[in-house]
Amino acid sequence: MNKALKVSIVEDDKVIMSLTAQRVTKLGYLVHSQFETGETALQQLPESLPDIIIMDINLGGDIDGIEVALTLQKQHNIPFVFVSSHRDDETINRVKKVEGAEYIVKPFTDAGLRIAIGLAMDKYQAICQKKRRQELQEMLLNQFIGAMIATDNFGVITYLNDRAVSLLKWTGQVDGIAHFREIVTIIDSKNGKPLENMYERILLEKRTCWLPPNSALVALDKTTVPVVGSASPLVDTTGTIIGIMVVLFSVSNVLYMEFRGKPAF
Repeated sequence: MNKALKVSIVEDDKVIMSLTAQRVTKLGYLVHSQFETGETALQQLPESLPDIIIMDINLGGDIDGIEVALTLQKQHNIPFVFVSSHRDDETINRVKKVEGAEYIVKPFTDAGLRIAIGLAMDKYQAICQKKRRQELQEMLLNQFIGAMIATDNFGVITYLNDRAVSLLKWTGQVDGIAHFREIVTIIDSKNGKPLENMYERILLEKRTCWLPPNSALVALDKTTVPVVGSASPLVDTTGTIIGIMVVLFSVSNVLYMEFRGKPAF
């Protein structure tokens, strides 16, 4: 554990605040700042953020410690250790709303505080790593040259990458509101007739299906784009189908990929 860890304390009881500050120092950490009310903490903490905050839940003032933490976490990724004399289910459930927070009951020992700080920091680091992986995955998916459209097992759109949004001319909420058949229409470009419903076919046949030749996507502005691509079942770790994934390439992009590496003459 980093012994230079900067710790802020938010506690409305001056005696307990002083004792907590002594324990923080005794454990080898640095007391970064101290606040007696949630309002003061919200006002001043963003100016100089600590590494971790020890937060009393029952603060004097209009807002309690959990409300302060939830407000801070909306803009700042920071770990918390909550302290309280209460251990009822309602309090515990409210604490769970603060991502990665630890909880310790008054009166607590030096060892208890050290363990709580260590666990909160471990959770914080795991959460940061998870968010970085998610950001990397999102970046890779959005830089993918094909349009990716995912649904749940009811056909509701759960994901569109940037290319799909562009290809579909989609201007609404990206996910969780529209059904696949409402926004994805693929036709035979020779006769203008819609192809069979890809979503229903994939769930029925439980295998990857490829678009036939001369397929075209009808965008939401009624323009058409020649496409190639496939639709596959989405399967979770238990082997259960939880939706479908459609990958579409505009024909112009496919031609670009085919010829980009070839000499001009």
